[in-house]
Order: sequence, then structure tokens, then C-alpha cells
Amino acid sequence: ALATTNIVVIGDGANSGRLIVGDATNERTITLAGLISSGSGTANAVAAGGNAGLSTLTYTGNIAVPTVFNGRLGGRGTNENNLALNITSGDLTLGGNNTFSGGTTLAPAAAGQAILNINSATALGTGPLSIAGTLITTGVLGIDNTSGAPVTLSTNNAVTLGNSLTFGGSNNLNFGAGSTVTQGAARLGTLLGGANSTSELTFGNWNVTAPALTLT
Repeated sequence: ALATTNIVVIGDGANSGRLIVGDATNERTITLAGLISSGSGTANAVAAGGNAGLSTLTYTGNIAVPTVFNGRLGGRGTNENNLALNITSGDLTLGGNNTFSGGTTLAPAAAGQAILNINSATALGTGPLSIAGTLITTGVLGIDNTSGAPVTLSTNNAVTLGNSLTFGGSNNLNFGAGSTVTQGAARLGTLLGGANSTSELTFGNWNVTAPALTLT
């Protein structure tokens, strides 16, 4: 078993690697302190093991040690996309062609910091994004696009705004014309960026059943 403090590096030179979570008989949850793709191989991946249920990858990184994974979350085999991603702390960048279907949850603890950099059009796979936990903590960015260019998601992921959301504002991030945010209570939206920043955070639709969304 992997220790929860491990930073896992997938790939070596031209050789690609795969981390399999669970197997055909059992879904599993693994916890990592970091996830990095390395080398020139094009098939680096984290995939579910083939069970019909959801396996879960839990990311508990350190905000001072950001990690970047440009491989694939999901796979081409039977039920290999049955993977969920849960980010409880740290700074994780996803820049690959992801196909996982179990959704992404950003849910740091009350004193924690969790950042997800959405750096490709399929970074979130095909599942929803849930903003949970306590995000309004000094230094917490929540979500960002640090790719150096605008990103428009091609997967139109649904977003549940279960807590306040902060956007880092490094580059434009568009969730797609078919995306819908569901907000069921008053939330605070914080848009960061420098004094001359023109970066935009865009959603297709916003379903508000709450009193207000306050922007700062």
C-alpha cells in the first residue's frame, strides 16, 4: 500500500506509467501527498481498476510543494473511468486529457488551503465539480488556470457551489456554454489578479436559489 505522505511520480524518460486504483472486484481509495507526471511518454495515467463502483484518489498535498500532473485521469478499459478526485489540501495542476467520470471535490479543512489549477479543456473529466469545505482562508485561491493561455472546458461540467469560491485570475477560464452552477445558499466569490488583470471566469448558466452572491 502507498503511504499517504508519498508523492507519486508517473513516467520515466520515454516510458509511461500507470497507477491503478482498486481492481475488478473492489473499488479502493488511495491518498497521496503529490502527483507528478514525468518524461516524454504519452500514456501516463491514473485509472480505476475495473470495478463498477467508484474508486477515489484523495490528494492531500502541501501548498508549498505544488505538483503538476499532465497525464490522464481515467482509462480506455472497462470501468477504468470510474474514478473520483478529492482534493483536501495543497496545490494540484491538471493539464491532461482526462476521462474520469466520478467528479472532483475541492474540500479543504477549516484551516487548510486547496488549489486546483484547471489547465486543459478536459482537466475535470466528465463529472461534476463540487466546491465544499471552507475556502475563505488567507492565501486560498480555490481554482485557477495557470496554463499561460485561456482554457475553455469542452466537457460542460456541472458545478455545485457548496461554499464560497476564489478564482486566481492567472488566465481566462471558461467552463463552457453548457455548464451550470448550482448555488443553494449565500456565497462569497473572490476574483484575484493584478491591478491590470483582464482574466475572466465564465460559466454558461447560474442556478441561484439563495439570497445573494457577493463578489470581491
